[in-house]
Amino acid sequence: MTSHLLLAPRRELVRSSLCERRLRRYSSRFQSRVRACAMRHPHLADLAVSFPALLFALAVPRRTIDPQPAIASVIAGRSLTIAAALAALPVWLRKLPPEAFIRPIDPRPNGELFRRQIGNHLPRSPKLMPIWLQLVAEMAALAHEPAAVWIARELVRVPKMVRRERAHLLALWIWFSGQPGCFAHGLIERPWTPDIRLDAALTAAFDWRRHVAASQPRSTAGQRHVARSWPHRRLRVPAALGCFRSDRGGGRHAQLCPHLWRRHCSWSGAAVERAPPG
Repeated sequence: MTSHLLLAPRRELVRSSLCERRLRRYSSRFQSRVRACAMRHPHLADLAVSFPALLFALAVPRRTIDPQPAIASVIAGRSLTIAAALAALPVWLRKLPPEAFIRPIDPRPNGELFRRQIGNHLPRSPKLMPIWLQLVAEMAALAHEPAAVWIARELVRVPKMVRRERAHLLALWIWFSGQPGCFAHGLIERPWTPDIRLDAALTAAFDWRRHVAASQPRSTAGQRHVARSWPHRRLRVPAALGCFRSDRGGGRHAQLCPHLWRRHCSWSGAAVERAPPG
């Protein structure tokens, strides 16, 4: 009995030390907010070890989420799956370390097949985690979840080849690869497939961009069809078709897909004008 009583404080000390080490690994920008949340209750502090993403989401919630129901659920000792659902947080993020979170966690892909596959493509380096997480989310939003799994795999395989601006171009090329009724699809020589390697994908995407730059819209009806085909009306689409940047008024390139042209301005498109590697 005595030995058991002596071990309990020792375990608590080890647990406290582990929590502290985990808390130090969060972004310095949000350290104070994460620590303040952790200090509210031991169950919340334990999240630094058991579910770092959930602790961050409760400390730094996005504007549309009230964290209090999830906080109450954690304090009450309920399942972390329930708390994650209350915080609108996918459970697959539980595998990510504190270094992954450098901004409020926006909605992330969470389809059943995606959840089964994404765990196979997590970066080993904590330093790679923030850009990995951002590109996976953006690829799912601009293209689809299979493309998000693909970019996750390729970013782990060749991290230096994937920049955010190139990923935006890839997202457009991937999405139009699956839209055979669109004028822009007809300009794709090699469409995206899940087994394509990143270097080949970049070459195909840049070839497509060059075809777009050289093309003339075939008809007014065709222009309207392409404009209506882009589904993400609430998102700002990248200036991935680099021809826009050399034609400030838009001109005939804006006519190719005026919906993209109207929304390209707030995303960075400078890097997509560079030639692909090799």
